Amino acid sequence: MMLGVVGLFFCSGCASYRVLTNLKPEADPALQSPAGRFYIAGVKYINNSNITPMYDQAYEKDLLLLVRKECLVRYPSLFERSDTGGVPIWIDISDSNSASDDTIIWMLCTVLITPMILPMPAQMDRTIGVDVGVWNGKDSIAGMKLRQEFRREEYAWTSLTPLALFPIPGESDLPKKSEAIDASGAKPFKNNVGYYDAPQVAQQVATAIAKLVAAKDPEFWTTQPRLNNLSIGLPARTGTAPVVQPLPSDSVAPF
Repeated sequence: MMLGVVGLFFCSGCASYRVLTNLKPEADPALQSPAGRFYIAGVKYINNSNITPMYDQAYEKDLLLLVRKECLVRYPSLFERSDTGGVPIWIDISDSNSASDDTIIWMLCTVLITPMILPMPAQMDRTIGVDVGVWNGKDSIAGMKLRQEFRREEYAWTSLTPLALFPIPGESDLPKKSEAIDASGAKPFKNNVGYYDAPQVAQQVATAIAKLVAAKDPEFWTTQPRLNNLSIGLPARTGTAPVVQPLPSDSVAPF
């Protein structure tokens, strides 16, 4: 039954949701690191809950594109668009989540009429871990990892009718969203990239990455394995930090 509820949560129709979280996205165009700039070589998404595992690869692809974009827009003095001159880093994103039993109770009490007519409420609690480290040249982190976790309490209602497009009541730490979702349970009709939550998660992950890398001394990056391997784009170990390039002329409005 739980799988059926989760399936309905992601089924074709309309949805509105809000989020309570302990990590709000930030933007700081002037933020720099004494180690220079960084380039996100890749992202690995690890779903520890096995909810909708068939979407993991697509979700990982969306997160890679969105995290790179958010890092460049929010922290232009800290991240590079390519690996030329920047320290390539790898990001592991682990996602542990669980759906609330309230959804099952609501469906049983309404004799399964929801969500065919009325919006069906749903709740999911998520703990997202962000691990950052020097790229090993393949698909993981070489050496030590930097880690930060944040929580997301997601509240939504969904229906097969436009009624669920009305904003869901309650407080939200992030902007509320209302949108149509397609039958794959993933992408909104109006957007070719991004699951319903991927843009917001990418904004939070970008903030977590920026705070982690900016706080470390240059020695942390120069002492990691394979740092002298120029074939994977890492700067040679010279004993001095790379020169920080001047700030871009364009400014970025904070979140």
